[in-house]
Amino acid sequence: MKENEKQLRRLSRELITSRERERSRLARDLHDELGQQLATLALEIGLLKNNGNISEKNIDELNLRVKSITEEVRRIYQGLHPHILENFGLTAAVEALIDEYNAMGIFKIVSKLCLIEKEAISPEIALHIYRILQESLRNITKHADADNVFISLDFTDSELSLVVQDDGKVSNRMKSGTNQV
Repeated sequence: MKENEKQLRRLSRELITSRERERSRLARDLHDELGQQLATLALEIGLLKNNGNISEKNIDELNLRVKSITEEVRRIYQGLHPHILENFGLTAAVEALIDEYNAMGIFKIVSKLCLIEKEAISPEIALHIYRILQESLRNITKHADADNVFISLDFTDSELSLVVQDDGKVSNRMKSGTNQV
């Protein structure tokens, strides 16, 4: 029982840390990506306005930039609040996240997912599991240099289990067993 409480407290701390990292990442994304793109777009519009010679090609290029910025906003928004989780449940959200990472081509994800009915777990728990998986995949992308990732999501009457394994580099902390989940 005490071990479960320790693990719950540790997971709670990890979730808070993950949430803060996500907020920092969002701030960087907004500043670095959108800020830079919007500043460039404003500069180009100003140059075209001063030049007085706006061609169809210039307008098409500006439209492409606006579409790109719109997609970036959509990506950031989805990262903040994954509507697929709310609308279709945890399994669908996990599948979509896996598809997103597989499309990047950084590593190949193989998964074994149990179909979890949307009503079977609370939205808060579903969001926590989703965020833990999201952070795990980010960490693997940044640090593991993995070729393959295995994700298992299982649900029984009394237990929800998420397992994420990769074949990448193992840090010294993981080798010593000080950072096991």
